[in-house]
Amino acid sequence: MWWASTASAHTELLQYLDARERARWANFHRPADRARYLVAHAMVRIVVAQHLGMSPRSVRFGAHACVRCRKPHGKPRVLGRRRIEMSITHSGEAAGIAVSLGVPVGIDVEDMRRPDRGQLACAVLSEAERMVFAGLADADRHRSLLISCTRKEALLKATGDGLNIAMNRITLADPGRSARLIAWEDHPELTGQIRIYDLHPITEHTGSLAVIGADLTVTEFHGDHLLQRAVAQSDRCLGRRLIV
Repeated sequence: MWWASTASAHTELLQYLDARERARWANFHRPADRARYLVAHAMVRIVVAQHLGMSPRSVRFGAHACVRCRKPHGKPRVLGRRRIEMSITHSGEAAGIAVSLGVPVGIDVEDMRRPDRGQLACAVLSEAERMVFAGLADADRHRSLLISCTRKEALLKATGDGLNIAMNRITLADPGRSARLIAWEDHPELTGQIRIYDLHPITEHTGSLAVIGADLTVTEFHGDHLLQRAVAQSDRCLGRRLIV
């Protein structure tokens, strides 16, 4: 998996996006949203293309069928390459991607500076988790809550459920311990099959990776170097401004 910061969001990277992605990028009103989207989507194209030995422009993405309605707006996938599993995330100043062969994965990142409007705990934590949360010192609650949030969102991305299932129906181990699925009302058969790894995104962010059915060795790479090389290798002038 690869991490990159929004500081790497250079206009030269737009050449790696397809027409649909460029249109979506242009529809974002806030520069920060544009930067996060560009970094994540350019990075995943470059990584997948390197693995396949092809041009990033030749990689075509689609979506799996939604697990609820069966319409094609589920997990992202590489068209024509069934074995490649992928997941994309971005928050704050960080963007991350995870890629694997034949193993479903989900990745999530949260900006630790994200404010809590007072409703996040009820949306994220199960009844058992809220009891643990209530016993934490005030200084530890926000961090613990966001760790739980990233772990659960990564899990929901790995299964393809997304936010169709409420996170408070999932119970995980204490955020201060190694991540582990304890109970899931909607998928009791997955208990024991899920692996959740705490990751190391850029400063002031927390991240998690969820994997189904395998115990993997997780390697984290610096995606900023990858994107900088991609810009440097561009056929165009390198004097374009950064997206700020």
